[in-house]
Amino acid sequence: MEYYEQLFDDIIAGTRASFEGMSPRSWQLQSVQPWPDADKANILGGFDKAVEMGGSLRGGVNFLCATTDADCDIRDEILLYGPDLTEISGEAPYGRITLVKLRGGELDERQIFNTMLDLDVSKHRVAPDGFSVAYAEAARFEIVRVSRAAVQKGISLANIGACYARHYKRDPHVEAVTEIFVTDPAYDFSRAEAMGGKVQKAMITMRAHSTVPRRPEKKA
Repeated sequence: MEYYEQLFDDIIAGTRASFEGMSPRSWQLQSVQPWPDADKANILGGFDKAVEMGGSLRGGVNFLCATTDADCDIRDEILLYGPDLTEISGEAPYGRITLVKLRGGELDERQIFNTMLDLDVSKHRVAPDGFSVAYAEAARFEIVRVSRAAVQKGISLANIGACYARHYKRDPHVEAVTEIFVTDPAYDFSRAEAMGGKVQKAMITMRAHSTVPRRPEKKA
């Protein structure tokens, strides 16, 4: 397991390094209220939109990376690089990167794989009112539309981050979540995409390795 722990730590470090020279707005998770859930399914185009973000053409990235390294600097916080939802007019890029610290002392390789997979799938259950998400190119990109009503009510990506983190932290293995949003067009999204690609490759390798039958140890 040490190999994968080091690999994921390196991806997290590379993700952090991609923001060098940029200053985020930050919120402690416990200080932010999640945005209210929609009372019905959020469908793209189902409301009067004020903002549309993300996708390959506008710029974007979406991935989740977790570590069991207790010393890794991941805390419960939300970071935003770029303008917030009430400051965007029309279109913008959209990146959402989730860094997770797991209580991994009792987890084996397969359990860590399953936990990361479950966490990533749980994003589909996040449905803030007036904030709809569609997925493109095998979920490499999220395409977001925000309703005019939500913008008028003061919706913030801090509130959206709290919605995601609330879902992730329902898993008892999750110790801390850092949710990162990027709406700054100057950000190097291709660099972040490369980090996301490394996560996918590591997950494929981890799955294959964890399902290989082990030879029984020889008796002395």
